[in-house]
Amino acid sequence: MVWHGSYVVWLEEARLEYFRALGVEYTDLVGSGCELPVIDLSIRYHRAIKMGAEAVVKVCLCEIKGVRINWDYRIESAEGLHVTARLTLVAIDRHKAKILRQLPPLIQAALTRIPG
Repeated sequence: MVWHGSYVVWLEEARLEYFRALGVEYTDLVGSGCELPVIDLSIRYHRAIKMGAEAVVKVCLCEIKGVRINWDYRIESAEGLHVTARLTLVAIDRHKAKILRQLPPLIQAALTRIPG
C-alpha cells in the first residue's frame, strides 16, 4: 500500500502543475516576493492505493476569497476513488512574513487564463 503521507506530496505536485499550465512557475512567484503557504488541509481517505498502481490526481481551483485560494482534489484509479481533499493557501510577503492585501499580479494574470 502507498504510505498515506505520499498523497500530500501528490496534491502539491498537481497544484504546481496546474499553476504551470497557467504559465506560472512557483520559482517565479517566490522570486517576486510571494509565498503561498498551506493554512488548512483536510483529507478523506476512502481506500488505499496498491504500490505500483496507476492513479490520477484531479485538481480544481474552486474558490478565491481575497488572498485565500481553495483547492479541491480527487485521487482516482481504475479501482475507483481513493482520496478527496480540500486545501487552502494564503498569499504572504515572503520577506515580511505578512499576509498580502491582494493576490500578486502574477497570480491575478494567471487566473484570467482559467477556462470557463
